[in-house]
Amino acid sequence: MDNNFILSLFQHGYKSRWTTAYFVLTGKKTSSALIYMNFYQIKKYFNIAPKYSKAQFEHQINELVEAHYLVRDQQYVTITPAGLQQLQQLPALNDLDNFRYTTVNQQLRDLLLLVTQVLSEKAYQNTQYAPVINQLQTQLYVKRKIAQISVPQETFITTYAEELWQFSQSLSQLEQLIFLAPLQGHADYGQTLMQIQQESQLSAFMVQLIYINCLHKLITAMQKGDYPTLSYFYYVSPQLPSHLQLCLDYLRHNLSITEVAQKLRRKEGTVIDYMLELSMLGYLDLRAYIQPDHWALFESYAAIQPNVINWSYQDAFLQDHTFTFAEFRFYQLVKGVSDA
Repeated sequence: MDNNFILSLFQHGYKSRWTTAYFVLTGKKTSSALIYMNFYQIKKYFNIAPKYSKAQFEHQINELVEAHYLVRDQQYVTITPAGLQQLQQLPALNDLDNFRYTTVNQQLRDLLLLVTQVLSEKAYQNTQYAPVINQLQTQLYVKRKIAQISVPQETFITTYAEELWQFSQSLSQLEQLIFLAPLQGHADYGQTLMQIQQESQLSAFMVQLIYINCLHKLITAMQKGDYPTLSYFYYVSPQLPSHLQLCLDYLRHNLSITEVAQKLRRKEGTVIDYMLELSMLGYLDLRAYIQPDHWALFESYAAIQPNVINWSYQDAFLQDHTFTFAEFRFYQLVKGVSDA
């Protein structure tokens, strides 16, 4: 993992826990991690490195401190002006949304590679080739979808190629290289990751990150109705995990948090975490779960202690509370959004 990428996790300029940033990168969904990534606007990096070592992450934090790009105070770090300057070398990742799409990255990549190869070979009426993706389920899915095409196959293939080209024109030159180079077709075997690294002069991690950014840009465009021929093959609306869907269904039937916890056989704290996640995905408005007088009380606290993310439920200025822990967490998340 690149030091500059790790540095970008702290470009918000606040003094923040580096350990929680690590939990975001590795896909932890505790309430603290959810509120942290939302407040500091790094949820797009969620689960981007699920197997990354905490020891290695801390080692790189210390390297950034030694380079005077970060200032460290035990478990907290703050970016320096030199660090902000250093970040100008980092490629833009404006379309990355791994919190929303982390479960479909591999699926979309595999379909993009296989569909492009199959249609290219069909255009040349060639059936003697090795599929770029070996998974039988994916191969059968693509075969079935092609069999169900309602327009002449030649027309469909032409339109697919045109839409793929149109999308590539929305990318930067660097993004075009990284997104298009792996594609295979008739008499074209694409480029390996190592070849792309050499041409782009980027690390393997950054190449993969930029590629995922392009995938997410494509998903967003397809959800808006662009590229209907490309969309024919791809799953652009990932479903909620079953536990989140159940939680949402119960809440929509006006069950309380306690009742939802009983239905799901989970602790109330776990249900609160589910609700935070549902809110971040756009399914739930947490303001509806905070009583108006409690919202006003939180606002008065925020006027005194504006750094809401560092509030503790046990803090002295919150000791005379009448609100619930759920309301406390919900306000932290909502306030983080409104202040972003």
